[in-house]
Amino acid sequence: MRENNGTTNSGHNKLVQDWDEELMEISSFPASVFIGLRFKARGRRPNNWCNAPQLEHVTEICSVSNCVVAGPMIWYSGYGVGAHWSVEESINTLIALDPTRAAELIELGILHPDEFYTDDQLGLCAYRTFPWTFSKASSPLVLESRELFVAEYPLPLPEPDWTEFERLGYDVVQFRPVQLMDLDGIERYDHSMASAGYGCSPLSCNYLAPSFPVNRYCLLDTIDAAFQIAQTFGREEPEPGPFAIVEVLRRRV
Repeated sequence: MRENNGTTNSGHNKLVQDWDEELMEISSFPASVFIGLRFKARGRRPNNWCNAPQLEHVTEICSVSNCVVAGPMIWYSGYGVGAHWSVEESINTLIALDPTRAAELIELGILHPDEFYTDDQLGLCAYRTFPWTFSKASSPLVLESRELFVAEYPLPLPEPDWTEFERLGYDVVQFRPVQLMDLDGIERYDHSMASAGYGCSPLSCNYLAPSFPVNRYCLLDTIDAAFQIAQTFGREEPEPGPFAIVEVLRRRV
């Protein structure tokens, strides 16, 4: 994550100018691809995060990256590199996190001994991405669905019941192929513990949110805005590209 002091500076202003004046128009978007679920911590945004007055309405940081807000360590650090993902069949056993279940998960290596979450501290998030990446090229690169993952997983992935989820918004994030994780412990070490997931989300990680129309979750409300900002980030590289657009959803409490 590149250093930034959390204030709107000339670099931010240039991003806004580019976003306003140099947009590539597109009449339709490709279908999004479901890439998995994971737990993320929920609650008020960190007190030490960006203090820009135009972000007073931001109450949570729900970005795809784990730089500002993460969750159980197995997804983010320690046991593996980067963010790990799962499909619904293997994640269901993690939903009830009472002390007995937490002890079992620590024994399996799924929770770290120093961490414990209750149900109201974690949200089950689902992610759908658009098969494009944005860089300095004049047009986004179109990907096949299989190129969104590190391995030849059977696609499409089994999807959750979308009526149980609400869309929080869209994020623009450094693109990395996704690695799915077997939380049943059968092939977890060999199959899921070596690959990184998505990188930084400049809106939150680089404090660029003041320059763009983010919602209360530090995400974007429309795919059109996300597309425009993805072009800008690809061109200006607040973090090394390429970038992808990811739709963030969370299961209703």
